[in-house]
Amino acid sequence: MSDPAGRLNIQLRRTPQGLACAIRSTRPVTAASMFAGRSVTQTATLLPMLYSICAKAQASACASALESATGLVPTDPVRAARGILVKIETIREHLWRILLDWPRLSGDSPDQASTALLLARVKALLTLVDPDGDLFQPGVQAVGFDRDAALERLDELDALVARAVLGMTADQWLEAIARPDDLVRWIGTTETSAARLLRTLSAAGEASLGQCESHALPELDPRALSARLLAPDAADFQAAPSWDGCPRETSPFTRQADHEPMPALVARHGNGLLPRLVAPLLEVARLLSEVRATLTETMPASEDPRRAAPGVGLGRVEAARGRLVHLARVEQGRILDYRILAPTEWNFHPEGLLAKALSGLPMADEGRLARWAELLILSTDPCVAYDLLIAPSASCHDPVQGSEP
Repeated sequence: MSDPAGRLNIQLRRTPQGLACAIRSTRPVTAASMFAGRSVTQTATLLPMLYSICAKAQASACASALESATGLVPTDPVRAARGILVKIETIREHLWRILLDWPRLSGDSPDQASTALLLARVKALLTLVDPDGDLFQPGVQAVGFDRDAALERLDELDALVARAVLGMTADQWLEAIARPDDLVRWIGTTETSAARLLRTLSAAGEASLGQCESHALPELDPRALSARLLAPDAADFQAAPSWDGCPRETSPFTRQADHEPMPALVARHGNGLLPRLVAPLLEVARLLSEVRATLTETMPASEDPRRAAPGVGLGRVEAARGRLVHLARVEQGRILDYRILAPTEWNFHPEGLLAKALSGLPMADEGRLARWAELLILSTDPCVAYDLLIAPSASCHDPVQGSEP
C-alpha cells in the first residue's frame, strides 16, 4: 500500500564524471483540491487535520488565504497570537530532529526522555495560547489567554533547551556565540549531542561538505505568484517549482543567513553542513527570544493579508522547513479552488539545492557516502519519509530509510 503522505526517493549513482543524483517524489501536491465545494469554515477546520506536519503553519496559511479571498481582516492581537503558535511549532519541529536524529549521527542515543518533555511542554503552551482551538478560524476577532502562565511554560521550554541542547538559556547562548570564534569555543566545550555532532563534523573535515550554488527564494509578488498557481500547468509548478528560471531554496539556513554568526560561518564553509546545522539551533534560540518578547510586550501589528485578485487569497507563512504558500479561490463562501506550495518541493527539487549538494560530494566508499548523504538530507529536512539508494555503476544496494518527523 502506498504512503498517503508520499515519499522521497533519492538515488546517488557513480558515473565517470562523478556522482549523479536523482530525486523522485510521490508527494500528493494537488491533494488540497479536495476542498473544492466546501465552505470556508469547513476548510479552515479540516485542512490542518489533512496536513498534520506543521499543522499550525498550515492552519495559519489557510486562515490568511481564506481571509484575503473573502475580505475578512483579523485583529492585530489575533495575528500576533497565531504567530506565537507557528513559532512554538517551529521550535518543536527543529528540536525533534535535534534530539532524535542528531545524536545517532554523533554516536549517541536518541534523547527520548527530553523529546517526551518537549512534546508535553509544547502542547501545554499551544493550549494556553489557543484554549478554545478557534484562533485559526477566518475572521476571528478576539484572543485572550493568561500571558503569565504562557511565560512560565515558555521558561520551562527554554530550560529544557538549555539542558538538552544549548547548555545555557537561549538569550545566554545568542550572546555567547555572537562571533564565529565564540561558536567554535561553544562547539568544542559543550557536552550536548548537538555540540558533539558539530564537533564530530569539524574534526572529520566535513564542515564544508555539500557546498553548492543555491539561490534563496525572494519575496514574490502576490499577483505573479497567484497567476502561476492558477495557470494550466500549476500542478507541474507545485511539484517542481522554480522562479525566474531556477530552483530556489527556502529554509532555516536562508532565514538565518544574515544573523550572527552565520555570515562569517558561511564565509568559512559556504553553505555546507556546519552552517546548515547551526541554522536551526540559531532559529530555536531566536524564536524563543521572539516569543518571550511578544508575550511581555503589546501584541504588535503584522502584515495584513494581501488579496492577489478579487475572490483570490494568498496565505504565506514561514514554517519550520521554509515558506509555505496557500492559495484559495472563493465564491459566495464556497471554495472553488485550493492550491498549496510547500517548502519541500523547493528544497528537494530534482535540480535544486539537495540534488546539487549530493552530486557535488567527493567520491568515497559506500559507507562514507551514505553518512554524508544522510547528513545533507537531514540538514535540508524533508517533511516526509525518504529512501536513499547509493547505486554503483553495475549494481544496487538496499535503500537507507529516513525517518518521518
